[in-house]
Amino acid sequence: LHCISMTIVMLLAVLPALAQGGEESALRALSDPSAEVRKRAAEELSRSEHLNPGAAFPVLLGRLADSNADVRFYVAVTLSKAAYVDEKSASSLQASAEKLAEHLSDPDPRVRESLALTMALLQPAVPATVVPALLDRLRDPVPAVRSHALEALARVRPVVPRAVEAVLGTLKHDSLGMVRGTAARALGQMGDTRREIVDALMAALRDSDPFVRQEGVRALGQMGPAAAPALPELQRLANDPQIDEVLRLNAKGALRRIKGEG
Repeated sequence: LHCISMTIVMLLAVLPALAQGGEESALRALSDPSAEVRKRAAEELSRSEHLNPGAAFPVLLGRLADSNADVRFYVAVTLSKAAYVDEKSASSLQASAEKLAEHLSDPDPRVRESLALTMALLQPAVPATVVPALLDRLRDPVPAVRSHALEALARVRPVVPRAVEAVLGTLKHDSLGMVRGTAARALGQMGDTRREIVDALMAALRDSDPFVRQEGVRALGQMGPAAAPALPELQRLANDPQIDEVLRLNAKGALRRIKGEG
């Protein structure tokens, strides 16, 4: 009871300071001995609309190793939000990509999901040095983590051949349509137009999941003339009145791009 009451006292002391001092006070509070104080500070920072990357990011990256899972979670959310709303922040975080990658295997799935999303948002591209950590997440039990890892792998430059092979394997074998569809999209973005890739995307056009079919169509369209073997299957979709109208329209657009007509 004494420990609980002391924590409450510390929280009551720090919360007004957070409210008055804003980002600077919250960043200082992330080093507080009390996990509850650190958690509250991290939560406050996750609500911030704009952070100073130079001051905030080194502190936040350091707290990804915090002993408290909630602190790590709110810190990860703060980083992903910053990367999403501010291209400059996403660019600043790119320099810390390897530090982020160190924590992609966090035991808390919430942290893994937020950090994988952050990786996918890095600007102007995701560095190839983090590919091994991202490949590990393709086996993550959380579908959203797998999907964000695929999104990040799609943006790795230069393109890494083993990353392409891993994404291809995910398209063929993952149990969830959301993940398979994201893998199809990633293949279209990676720019590998080998026949093996085209064939896998053609197979995706007959997938049981509509999202996979849509992303397969779009990916083939991105490949241009290299996807010519898919023309008959795309024509079938474009002419089928029984299928979703959006899929038909996308198939027609893919046909034009592959034929070089637009």
